[in-house]
Amino acid sequence: MLSWAVGKTSGAREFEQIIKAQEQLNRRVIELRDLSPTEAMSGERMVRYGQESRTQRQQISRIRTVQRQFRQILDEMEVNDLATPSIRRRLQNGVITPLKALMNQEIPLAADLLDALRNQMDDETADALEETHKSIIRSMNAILADMLKWEGYNEAVALVREIVRLQQEVNEDTKKSLDREIEMLFGEDRAPATQPSGEELP
Repeated sequence: MLSWAVGKTSGAREFEQIIKAQEQLNRRVIELRDLSPTEAMSGERMVRYGQESRTQRQQISRIRTVQRQFRQILDEMEVNDLATPSIRRRLQNGVITPLKALMNQEIPLAADLLDALRNQMDDETADALEETHKSIIRSMNAILADMLKWEGYNEAVALVREIVRLQQEVNEDTKKSLDREIEMLFGEDRAPATQPSGEELP
């Protein structure tokens, strides 16, 4: 069974969990900025920024796993001549390439900003981090939307295939029934005529 027939759902489900983790990280970072002066001076904020930086970078490996799944889906569809131009655009432009941008650009940038804040608290850097985190969430939600569109397409294709299969079965059963009716009808017509007993031929 091709992985594209089953891999999509698990990929979208995993990506939803990645988004939730990112949202939670964003909220924790906002809370760090609001620490009291006493808490900030204690060094707690510096430690926690370092922890969040590591957590942010861990998102990259999770996203890479999801991207690999969709790359495999597209590759298998192309091998089996199932990748139409619209499917290719949806998977490549809507999912695979944006995931790569998250891994290589947006998430590393957020992690670098967290490292900078760990070393020195700066309002300008904190503002830049907040905007970067908002951009990451927007990108993730757009990617998830394309994943779900693909899932809907995949389900529709499966439904059409099931309908065609059932229709073929109905057609086959109808043909067999018709063949039986014809055989019964013409079988009676082809039955050899019997000559009445006791009558002589002229």
